[in-house]
Parts: sequence; structure tokens; C-alpha cells
Amino acid sequence: MNRRLALAGLLAPLAAVLGCTSPGTANVERGFDPARTGSSVVVFSGTVTDGYVSAFWYQIESGTGRDRRLLSVPVTGTGITLDWSGTARDGKAFSGRLAVVELPVGVHVLRRAVGAQGATAGFGTPPLEGEFRTAPGDVLYLGNVHATLSVDASSGRVATSVGVVDHRDRDFAILRKQFGSALADRVRVAPLDLGRASGTKPGRLDTTIDDLQGLVGR
Repeated sequence: MNRRLALAGLLAPLAAVLGCTSPGTANVERGFDPARTGSSVVVFSGTVTDGYVSAFWYQIESGTGRDRRLLSVPVTGTGITLDWSGTARDGKAFSGRLAVVELPVGVHVLRRAVGAQGATAGFGTPPLEGEFRTAPGDVLYLGNVHATLSVDASSGRVATSVGVVDHRDRDFAILRKQFGSALADRVRVAPLDLGRASGTKPGRLDTTIDDLQGLVGR
């Protein structure tokens, strides 16, 4: 297939989604109890520094084969309510939110981060390889997944560094306030261990059609 046509085919649905709705899977409602549904809840905070992107989200993959499920969890985007924002000492802006999403019981992988720059360009990291496991009724805290973006002015290349920091003091306070003490009191802490992540080139959507799945709110 012609590379430009393939790119246009991927960008078209991305632009349509970003233009009409918030990308990603919604947080659970206040008072949600995964024990009643036999599912689990994963909690992590997402932060993006120097976030010039119009939307940024993480992908979680669950199951295999026909049972494979791909969820996109937003950090920023149209209609997304931020839980914090500010400017670091080096002058770079940062923002983020707490993600509290329902997952089936089993093994999951934080697959990659994906970003969009308006409706004309986007980028994705290589696999982050962040594997974790949930049990029935589990409320699992993975930490703060922090992506730092930078652009090389001469090449236009986007460098993406992703790491995990323990911000449980801030995150648990938000969890308790927004989702209730019943959920917050049951949190099990299991910091995520990420694999590799590197830079990709803006203007080329370095991803597949699978990466556009799960963008529309469920």
C-alpha cells in the first residue's frame, strides 16, 4: 500500500475521534466496587511534561487471541479534566490526571504511549513492556507514569522518556476525594516496572490501526 495513503487512512479516524469526543476509557464511578462485578480496578497517575500535544494517552492490553482487549487511558485531550498542572523549575509545563479504570481479572501490559499533534500528526513510543496482574476485587496502584517529551528543532524528531515514580501521597488523596474511602482503603501498591521507550518522528503516525481502538469513551 502507498505509504501516504496508509498514513492518511490512519490519521483520518484519529482526527475524527479527537474532533468529536474525549479519547479513551472513562474512570469508574464513585463508589464502584470491583468485587461485585468480579473484575478489578487499576489506579495510576499519568503526567506529561512539555506536553505540546493536543492529546496524549496510554494503552493497556489485556488477554490474548480472541480475548485480547486494548484500552486507551487518556492523560490529556479534548474534554479531559486535569487533576494537576504547572511549570517545573526548568520552565517546562506539565499536566496530568489520576486514572481509575476497570479491568478484567488477569495479566495486563501497559503497551505504549501515543500522542497526537492536532489532527495532522501523531507519534507513539515503542512497547513499554509494563506487565501487571490483577485478582478479583483488586484495586491495584501502579504509580505515576511520567512521560517527558522534547523536540529536536533541526530534525523535528520527538524524544519520549517514560518512567514510573511513586506519588501515592498525592494520588491516594485524589482517589479518596473523588472515588470514596471504600475504594481508597483497599489499594494494593505494586509499582510498575517498565521496559524500553525511545523517540519517534512527528508527522508520521508510528503505530497501527489497533492503536486507534478504545479511543471512544465506553
